[in-house]
Amino acid sequence: MKPTKKKGDKLRFAALVRVSSKKQEKGTSLDSQKEKLAADVEALGGTVVKWYVGHESATPDKERKLLDGFLKDAAAGAFG
Repeated sequence: MKPTKKKGDKLRFAALVRVSSKKQEKGTSLDSQKEKLAADVEALGGTVVKWYVGHESATPDKERKLLDGFLKDAAAGAFG
């Protein structure tokens, strides 16, 4: 996560949490990751302005809609 900050504002974060298998998606992995990231952001005095959450492969040749959306939004300045 890369923090962005406007003068006088809290740090703003976008967070991506993902699992790579359907089995993990049905478990608690996504919730655990989200809770950990939320706690880390809070410890930094920040806020998560957008969450990207889901099942997605990390294999380079696979379609990665979550990551692509995250990167597109970041390039467009959607978090700051």
